[in-house]
Formats: sequence, structure tokens, C-alpha cells
Amino acid sequence: MNKKTKQIFAVFIGILPFYTFAVSDKLNKQSELSIQSFFLVYLPITAFALGIILLLNQFFLKQKISDYNSLKKNYLLDIAIVFLLMIGASFIQISINLFFKDIFSSNNDNSEVLKVLQTIFDNPFYALMFLIPFIWITQAFFIFSKIFLLKNLWDISANKRWIWSVIIISTMFFSFIEIDKGIISILVSFSVGLLYAITYLYYRRFWPLIIAAILIQTIQMIDFWVSFSG
Repeated sequence: MNKKTKQIFAVFIGILPFYTFAVSDKLNKQSELSIQSFFLVYLPITAFALGIILLLNQFFLKQKISDYNSLKKNYLLDIAIVFLLMIGASFIQISINLFFKDIFSSNNDNSEVLKVLQTIFDNPFYALMFLIPFIWITQAFFIFSKIFLLKNLWDISANKRWIWSVIIISTMFFSFIEIDKGIISILVSFSVGLLYAITYLYYRRFWPLIIAAILIQTIQMIDFWVSFSG
């Protein structure tokens, strides 16, 4: 098996099962939301999926994590990229919600999610568990799984049509994880995913992408916590 075949195989084995399971679970609503499902189901499954990708990368593809950070280290530029991604993602979310909320009616019922989050943030221990291991691990998986797919498929060909086809198709695929939340959430996910993919295309360092995703999610949850406490 040559390297390119291995990379395609690793992408399908490492990425497809988890996201197929996640989309299927949301469509069928098989998992009941609760504190237990967050910490005893979603967190272990996501950590396991991240571990599988890292093992495939190290032992099957014989690659190092540093291979995904091919650009020279520049901390100031990293910080600038983090802030630009945070601003860009926030702008996209606000714009899409503002311009499309009247076009696409949302029947999404968030009451169950809000109820569980209120229970979590009502307990300081659960809140800390959610803000650190849960958000850090889940966001690290979501971003690195996308980077893993992009980098390994880009290695197959340097053709621009191929590179942009991989970006568009993979971003559409990853956006389906929001399928239970309605069209607006899918549009936000696709647009933000596109922003991250294009950033990685021209700035081959994944740490700023992961940090930006963690900070965005953490700020949103802290804002919810403060609002809920108030």
C-alpha cells in the first residue's frame, strides 16, 4: 500500500465513523441529553476518536504532529490569527443569524440543551469539568480531525481544483453535524468551517485554529453562565 492510498484509508477510518455516528444519532435522537451523556458518553467517545486519529497518524502513516505545523513558528502571528479567527467567526454567526432568520424558520427546540447546561453551571464542579476537559477535548478533536483530513488529502495532489474541492466537500460534510439544529446552524457551521480551512491552507499551523475554537466556545459558555447566574 503506497503512501497516498494509506492517507485516503486513514482519513476514512479516522473521520467517517465518528461523524456518521454523530449525524445518525442526532437524526434519530437516540441519546437523551443529560449531565451523564455529556461527561460519560460524548466526552469519552470524542477523546477515543481523537486518540484513534493520533494513533493512525503516528503508527500507520508514520507522521509527526509537527508535520501539520509546517510553517515556521511565530507566536505574534499565531496570536493575531487567533484573534482574527475569533472576530471572523463571530461576524459570520451574527451576520447569518441577522440576514437569514426571517428566510429560514427555525423549529429547533433548545429547551432540553438549555436545561442541561443550567444544571451543569449550577454546580461549580460540573461547570469546571465542562469548561476545561469537555470543551478542550471536543474542540481539539473537531478542529484536528478537519486538519487531519485536509492535510492528508492535499498531499495527494497539488492541483488547485483538487485542493479547493477537498475544502468545499469536506466543509459541507462536517457541517452536517449541525443537522438537528436547522439550516441557519448548518450555514454558520459551513461558513466558519470554510474560514478555518482557508486559514489553514495559507497558514499551515493548526494550534491557532484549536485555540480560537476553544476560546470562542469558552466565552460563549461563560456568557451563558453569567447570564444564567444573573
